[in-house]
Amino acid sequence: KQWYQRRVAVGDENSVCASDHFPVFFDVKANVRRKQAAKREILNYKKADWNSLNNELSNIPWHSLLSSSDIETCWHNFKLTIDNASKKHIPAIRSKDGFKPPWFDSDVYDICREKERIRLELKALKKKRARP
Repeated sequence: KQWYQRRVAVGDENSVCASDHFPVFFDVKANVRRKQAAKREILNYKKADWNSLNNELSNIPWHSLLSSSDIETCWHNFKLTIDNASKKHIPAIRSKDGFKPPWFDSDVYDICREKERIRLELKALKKKRARP
């Protein structure tokens, strides 16, 4: 089974851009489906019970918990203790951003909203100027 269709062509050396290479054009057969991102579980820090979390962490015998001479064991104990306390006092929510790429954060979202606002203002201004 061929992964390309019959149309294969070699272009002129400057057909794409100024270059000393000859571009090759072809069509690729592909049946691609966008993979849906798995919903993640995220801690909802806005609804955390910070007083209870601080109280629990202040009553942990840290000295005995971290008394091992092996740094990996100390790190594992520390992380496990913090994770368990966090799960108790910070509720978790499921992310709803199934198709949102990881780089699309709140800063990018704000910039996109600003761009859309300016676009709508410009569109309204052009429509206003076009009226007789």
